[in-house]
Amino acid sequence: MAYCEPPGILTAKAASTFTPLGFSFSHIQTRSKIAGHVKHCLEVQRRNKNGTDPYNDSTTPSYSIVLWHEGYYQGKPWYIATEGSAALTELQSYFDSIVGFAKSLQESKGIPTRMLLTVPAPITGVVADSPFLTALVKAMSNALLVGLSIGFQIASEDFTNLTAVVQALGHHDYIVAVDNENFGGIKAKNVSEWVQTFEASLNKEGIFPTQIPVAGTAAFNSNWEAPLVNVWEMYGETPYDTAIASNRNKPQAAFAALSQIPSTSDVPNGFKSTISGNGVPGWYAFDMACAGSLCDCLAPSFGKKSKANPCGSYTVFGKWSLKYVLEFLGLVQANLYPGSSPTFVLYQSDFLPMAWISE
Repeated sequence: MAYCEPPGILTAKAASTFTPLGFSFSHIQTRSKIAGHVKHCLEVQRRNKNGTDPYNDSTTPSYSIVLWHEGYYQGKPWYIATEGSAALTELQSYFDSIVGFAKSLQESKGIPTRMLLTVPAPITGVVADSPFLTALVKAMSNALLVGLSIGFQIASEDFTNLTAVVQALGHHDYIVAVDNENFGGIKAKNVSEWVQTFEASLNKEGIFPTQIPVAGTAAFNSNWEAPLVNVWEMYGETPYDTAIASNRNKPQAAFAALSQIPSTSDVPNGFKSTISGNGVPGWYAFDMACAGSLCDCLAPSFGKKSKANPCGSYTVFGKWSLKYVLEFLGLVQANLYPGSSPTFVLYQSDFLPMAWISE
């Protein structure tokens, strides 16, 4: 079994012969490099709770996740302003649940996770330092404290609130994501140009994202450039949704059904399309939506519960067990990204099934 030497026992002399896992260290290598390797090894062992070789554990996922938030159901900023402290308590619990779930994905399941929250545009009567934004900043701070990456989703080019949040958090690596349906006219052929203009506008406000993911169904175009990330929505079309919902907790069957969907001009199949290139990553996005009165998700925990389908207007992964969703993502990685570690999007955080939080 591969092993890790405990920190602190390696001397400069021992460094020349220390060769765990086939790594050979020369005399000139520094203690910091050795310590870095040992730290990594011990961290993998910590995550590997079943006692198997941490470097050959086939159950460790080879992908990362972006937990994409889209909205607050009826709990928009004005709800805090009109409903007071009770609504703020609901919002803080809501954020805590998202942070906790993302932390569990990263720590318990070994999946690098980025938590992305919606920053709404200003609404009349709600100033930048409102309790709503204060709670949002606290949630992002908590995410950073537990080692999560962060990001923001916006649906407007009014950056007032986003600027306030970024300034309150200080300097960190983050992404700013958009859904193309909120910005008319974005097509595959012009999305890279749009992103560059959008980035310049953000920069003028002191906002400097490392990437700008754009969600939609855009196949690769030769003029694409960074910082664009192409997010392909594998949901919202009947063939996609049916393939997943009808194969509940059957990862292989769901993957096969999605792969066999014929690609048409109306419903192009992302699995049969080239969604990345020119240094622009392609992320497949999958929906946690669940329609019907029996669905139990996070959305109603913040805001009024009168909406008919607070967990989504159609069903995709919302009735699956998290275990099988992660197995499904593993199949996508193995078949479409062999030998590499892609990023997948779980959309949207307010549809997060309550059962997944404790799973």
